[in-house]
Formats: sequence, C-alpha cells, structure tokens
Amino acid sequence: MRRHVYYYTHLPASTARPEETLAGDPSAWLPPPAERSDDAPDQWLVELHAEGAVPDAVAAQTTRVTVDAARTGADWIVRPVRWQGDRLERLFPVLSGEVVLAALPEHGWHLSLIGEYQAPLSVVGEAADRLYGHRIAEAAVRRFVLAIAERLASVPAGER
Repeated sequence: MRRHVYYYTHLPASTARPEETLAGDPSAWLPPPAERSDDAPDQWLVELHAEGAVPDAVAAQTTRVTVDAARTGADWIVRPVRWQGDRLERLFPVLSGEVVLAALPEHGWHLSLIGEYQAPLSVVGEAADRLYGHRIAEAAVRRFVLAIAERLASVPAGER
C-alpha cells in the first residue's frame, strides 16, 4: 500500500531568488551535509531526521536522494526527488515526490514536498506503518522541507 505525504512552509518575500537556487546544484539546497554519491551523478547522500517521532538515538538515517532535472513555469519550479535508505534498504520506506516552489505574488514563496512512499517489509511493514511508521515518514518529510527552506533563505543574494 502506498501512502501519500505532504508538507509545506512559507518563505518570505524578502528571500532573494530561491527559484534559481532550487533549479541549480542540489548541494546548494539539500539538507546539509549533502554529499554526491559515488553510485550515480544525480544521487546524493543526505541524513534525514524524524525528530519527535522516534527516540533521538535513531531519529537520523542516511539516505540516497535522487534529484531529477527541474521543471519550471512562469512562477513555479518543481524538482522530482526519490529517497531510499543507504543501508538496510529493505527496512526503509522508499519515497517518490516533488519539491515544489511556487511564487505567492507580494507574499513570498510556497515551498512543499508532495509525494508517496511504500512501507517496507510487505504486510508486516504495512501494519507497522499504520500503527506508527506514517508518523516517522511525516516527521522526515517535515524536517526535509524545513531544511530546504532554511537553505533557500540563507543563501546570500550575491551567490545566486
């Protein structure tokens, strides 16, 4: 069974040109430290966090995040992403989604991740996901979006 996840946040109008950063090199906007994977040129090693959903000792998981080319419109940009665990892949959900940045004229930017994930471990994983796993996925998506927002808002205008 696939589950949908969504989280969004707002970037203030004073954020200078976040669409250029999001369209560019993923190392500029993925949660730090984002390191290029040796496996594929469009894949990054990123530590995802699910603080608040699980004990802090297990709240972080290194994942392989694949980032596809940007699609753009007049006032929006979309970056398709996919993530899966770097180790113990069978125990980690696989998420496919899109990071979306849309202009809110005179009000800033709407940044979101819209996606879906497949719980690991078949029937057992689906039962665990219904009980608790979806909270972990939602926490990881929330932290991922907030980390991207922080990166987009913190890049000085001269570096864009």
